[in-house]
Amino acid sequence: MGKTKLLFCGNALPMEIVKTMNLSVAGKKYEIELLNAMNMKLGSSLEIVSLAFINNFEQTKEKNLYLFKDKKFHYIPSTHYPVIRDFLKNINFFIYLLKWCRDNSTYQQNIILLNSSLGKCLCLMLIKIIYKTQIFSLTIDTPFPNIKSNNLIYKAYLYIIFKVGHKLLKYFDGIIVLNCNVISALNLKIPFIISRVGYKKEQSDKTLIYKKQFNKIKVKKIFFAGTLIKYNGIVEIIEGFLLLNNMNYELHLYGYGDLESYVKEIAKKNEKIFFHGMVDNDLLFDYMQGADLLINARKTDNLANDFGFPSKLIEYMLSGNPVLTTHFKSLPYEYLDFLHIIETEDALGIKLGIEKVFNTDPNILNSMSTKGVDFIKENNNWNCITSEILEFIKTV
Repeated sequence: MGKTKLLFCGNALPMEIVKTMNLSVAGKKYEIELLNAMNMKLGSSLEIVSLAFINNFEQTKEKNLYLFKDKKFHYIPSTHYPVIRDFLKNINFFIYLLKWCRDNSTYQQNIILLNSSLGKCLCLMLIKIIYKTQIFSLTIDTPFPNIKSNNLIYKAYLYIIFKVGHKLLKYFDGIIVLNCNVISALNLKIPFIISRVGYKKEQSDKTLIYKKQFNKIKVKKIFFAGTLIKYNGIVEIIEGFLLLNNMNYELHLYGYGDLESYVKEIAKKNEKIFFHGMVDNDLLFDYMQGADLLINARKTDNLANDFGFPSKLIEYMLSGNPVLTTHFKSLPYEYLDFLHIIETEDALGIKLGIEKVFNTDPNILNSMSTKGVDFIKENNNWNCITSEILEFIKTV
C-alpha cells in the first residue's frame, strides 16, 4: 500500500486476558484473527489501539504489551464510573490520535474504527479535519438489543450515544460490514464493502470429511456452542430437544451467559443433556467434528440481525457435519445449498428440523457438508478477506 499507515481502533485484547476475565470470546476472536491476517500483510505499517472497557486491566513494560506474537498494541485507560469513563476514555483516545497522526505525518494515514459510539466518531472526525486522515468504520454489531441497566437515564444515554454515532457515519470515507442490511438500516450513502468472517488455517488443516453411517450410530450428538442468551435460541433448542423424546439423542451445550444457571439446572434433571461450559476453541472444534448435528438457532426478529453475522456458523460448516440454522437476514443464498433450515423459530420447529436431518439419506448429508467445507475454504480464508479490505481502503 506504499507509504501508508493503518491504525485499527477496536476492543481487541490478548486472548488469555479474554478467557481469564470471562469476556465475550466471539467478537474478540474475530478481531484478533482479522488483525493477525492484516499484520501478516502490513507488519509495522499496522498499529493497534484497544478501547475496551474492562476493570483491573493494566498495561506496563512488563505485562500485557503484546496482542499476539510479536505484535504490540496500546490500551486506552479510563475510570470505572459510567459516563465519566466514556468522557475520559474519549479524551485519552483523542490525545493518542493526535500523537499518532503527528508521528506519522509523512505517511498516508488510514484509521479503522470498530463500530461507532458518539465520542469515538467525533474524535475521528476531528482528526480527519486536522490531518486529512481517511477514516473507516468496521460495523459488525449493534449494542441496542443488549443495553442492560436498571437506570433509565443511563439506558437513554447509551441509546443516544450510539444512535447519534450511527448518524455520524455518513461523514466517514467508507464502511466495512458483514451484513448488507447495515447500509439500508443506517441509510448510508458512503462507499462500503461487504466482508466475511474467516477461519483459522489450523482448523482447515484438520478438517476431515468422512461419511458417517447415521443409521448405525446408536447415539446421535446434537451440538450447540455460543453465548447462552435468549437471542441465540437456547430455550427453544432445549425445549425442542425435549420434544424429541428419543433415547438415542444427546444434546451437548458449550458456552456461558445469562442463561447458564437455567442450562445447568436442565442438565441436572435430564441425563441426555450435557453442559460443558467454556472450552478452549481448538478443543471445541474437535468436539464439533465429533458431533452429528450442529445447531444455530439465532432469532431473526432481533435488531442485531441487521448488523452482524454468527461467526460460529463458519466453524460449524468447516467441521464437515450437518448444520441446522435459522434463516437470518445476512445468510448468503449460496449457503442454502449446504445448510438445513429451521422453518419456524420455536421448539416444535427445532424438533422437526432435527428429525428431518436425521431422516435424510446419509449420502445426501455428507454431500451437502462437503460442499459447505469446500465453499468456506475457498471464500472465507483470512488472506483473501484482508486483501479485499485493504484494497477497498486503498481505492476509496
